Amino acid sequence: MTIAEQLEAKEMQEGRQETAIKLARKFFANGVDRYTVKLSTGLSDEQLDALTRQ
Repeated sequence: MTIAEQLEAKEMQEGRQETAIKLARKFFANGVDRYTVKLSTGLSDEQLDALTRQ
């Protein structure tokens, strides 16, 4: 894998992470339970804790 391909893969992963966080915020705002948010977004408990503290 070239350096350019590695950078592109990293950017894609970061984009997916940002999307998952945005979705989790919307889910929580609409009263979706934590378990469903975790399953739907793939975020860790630590990441969800950070979101609920904000």
